[in-house]
Amino acid sequence: MIDTPDENDTLEWLALMRHYGAPSRLLDWTYSFFVAVYFALVDAQKEGAVWAIDCSWIRSRVKQILGEEEWKK
Repeated sequence: MIDTPDENDTLEWLALMRHYGAPSRLLDWTYSFFVAVYFALVDAQKEGAVWAIDCSWIRSRVKQILGEEEWKK
């Protein structure tokens, strides 16, 4: 039996649709550079791209903007 998302969980429905090949604007995320490159190239008919995000920098920047107390919530 397939475990389906709740009826009102739009993001989960979109992710499930994307998993089965429906077109969407959702991005694929991974910690692995090699997995990212594979999925960028596997069915590529045009140019692809792999973007890297520095999570440590984002966390420190969010703490600066929100303050330490808001970050802990």
